[in-house]
Amino acid sequence: MTDLIFSPEAIQYAQALASAERIALMIRGHLAGKAIPLQESTLSAEVEHVFMATATPYRREAVLSDADRVDFLVGTIAVELKVRRISDGDLDDQLGRYAESRQVSGLVLVAPWGPRLPRYVIYGKPVLLCIHPGIGRL
Repeated sequence: MTDLIFSPEAIQYAQALASAERIALMIRGHLAGKAIPLQESTLSAEVEHVFMATATPYRREAVLSDADRVDFLVGTIAVELKVRRISDGDLDDQLGRYAESRQVSGLVLVAPWGPRLPRYVIYGKPVLLCIHPGIGRL
């Protein structure tokens, strides 16, 4: 039997993916069945409640660079909230800038819609979509 050897990058990616999936699952579980007004402040309060209720350490409005501030940073997972649709190109640009940060190992997008794929990779970092159709349904 041959021992498998994984590169440090592969291990880091797997850890980031597992963390992002755990965060997305917590948020999905909390938002399930809820109707949320089309206001980012309300969605932000709901997501913050998840982190507080589970004693998950986080930073709100975390500064990643002079130009970039992510809604939440949970460990090294950036959590971005969107209530209004923006173009896939603009979204990819924004998430790409976040992914370029050394502070970020993975990303979770919480929105009532999502790009073409439920999971994808930007700059070698996993991006998970936490799509909640109840946002803006009041």
